[in-house]
Amino acid sequence: MRFSFSRLHIVRCIFVFAALVLAAPLSAAHAQQAIDPTTVADAYGDLSVFILNVAAGLDGTPRSPDDERLFHDAFAETLLSAWPSLGPDDQATLGQLPRLRSTVRAAWPRLTEEERDQIAEQWRPMVQSELAGVPCQTYDALARAYLLPGGDSATIAANRDHLVECWKQHPELARGENGEDLSVERQRQDASDGDTAYRGMMNAEVTNYAGTMNMLSIMSGDPYRWTVR
Repeated sequence: MRFSFSRLHIVRCIFVFAALVLAAPLSAAHAQQAIDPTTVADAYGDLSVFILNVAAGLDGTPRSPDDERLFHDAFAETLLSAWPSLGPDDQATLGQLPRLRSTVRAAWPRLTEEERDQIAEQWRPMVQSELAGVPCQTYDALARAYLLPGGDSATIAANRDHLVECWKQHPELARGENGEDLSVERQRQDASDGDTAYRGMMNAEVTNYAGTMNMLSIMSGDPYRWTVR
């Protein structure tokens, strides 16, 4: 899996966090120590997934730990591969990530729910802006890891539409939570008496993976709104 969450965005997100909750601003002074690229890449993976998790409304608690680990490894590998091409300033800035990871882990549980919500609101549009160019295979994987941004109904609606469009373009991705092939079900319904049952199944699967935090409010309208046609 290859998913490049921009280094600028990860650093920006974390510095937003630091500005909101730390007593003193972060500085580059700590970057004078020797930098271990593997440790930096590991921290980059952890922080990237943490940001996705919080932006998805999960408050830092993985809903699918194994899937989150796959994204951690993908992020870490991406940064480690790029490390030799980075300039000294970029390496020094990214060299702060292990310390920032420790700061986040220590500070997050001590924040109030309101403070954590404020940070999630800051991170959500940053994550959402990265998704437009994500390949469908990766987008589907994000959905199955419950890492698509939550929040307002417009964001959830956009992400549901995106996921449905990916399933239309790539029927091989349209699998239910229990592994059933939804494209085969589509063919079966087409050969029988219509697609009502298929639409219901697809709606249920899309609801399961996208916009889980505000599912009830979004699904209160047209029951076939999120149908693959």
